[in-house]
Amino acid sequence: KELTELRYEIKKEVWPEAEDLKIPNHLKTLKMMGELITVPLKNKNILDFGSCDCEMAKIAKNKFEAKNVVSFDHDLCHKIDESLHDPNIISTDNFRIVEQFAPYDYIIINDVLDHLDKPVFWLKRLTPLLNKTNSRMFVRCHPWTSRNGTHLSHQMNKAYLHLLLSDDELGTLGIKNKFTRKITDGLESYKRFFEESSLKILTHRIYTKSLDVEFMKNAIIVQRFKNNTHLEKSLYETLEIEYIDFELKH
Repeated sequence: KELTELRYEIKKEVWPEAEDLKIPNHLKTLKMMGELITVPLKNKNILDFGSCDCEMAKIAKNKFEAKNVVSFDHDLCHKIDESLHDPNIISTDNFRIVEQFAPYDYIIINDVLDHLDKPVFWLKRLTPLLNKTNSRMFVRCHPWTSRNGTHLSHQMNKAYLHLLLSDDELGTLGIKNKFTRKITDGLESYKRFFEESSLKILTHRIYTKSLDVEFMKNAIIVQRFKNNTHLEKSLYETLEIEYIDFELKH
């Protein structure tokens, strides 16, 4: 009965979106880079780790005039943009190639850390690849508790489904979660990852989006949030966090 009621509510237009799908990907990438990266990229060697974002590589090279850009994908994604014929843009799923092009002035990790089974392992592999002087690592974290925490939007663009429905219940809707670490303690887990990787946080910034008041009046929804996240007092504040950006150095 409860699942039937939730499925009925999900279909309503008033249910909030997981993300705005009307904005083109290149504009989303450009906005992300403008928020996350605080330094000029001109004539710098850049590593885009894990996102397999061809748009980011092209923008870094063509708009921000980076010297070389290496784009590595930890999921062995093969959606390589065939238009990338620039010899200064390298797309690869081979980490040995990533190491060969080191050192890097800047490493960008956009929406990847939360989806790694062993984040500290990878951070430790990346840290030695940074240039010895004035290098930076820019990391955008996308918490499990955010609207689109497990990237369901392209299957069903409804916010928080992964927090309200079990994997089996999502299966009845024909959708499946992407592996995501269930981080609910705000900054603490991320700080621990960085500390264990010998990285120092220079700055951090939290991006939030307010919860719809009407949406949170549904008692079933609120109770499911609490049951699945084990959050009580900080529930609303945690659900409002969309991204957390970090600037780090070795």
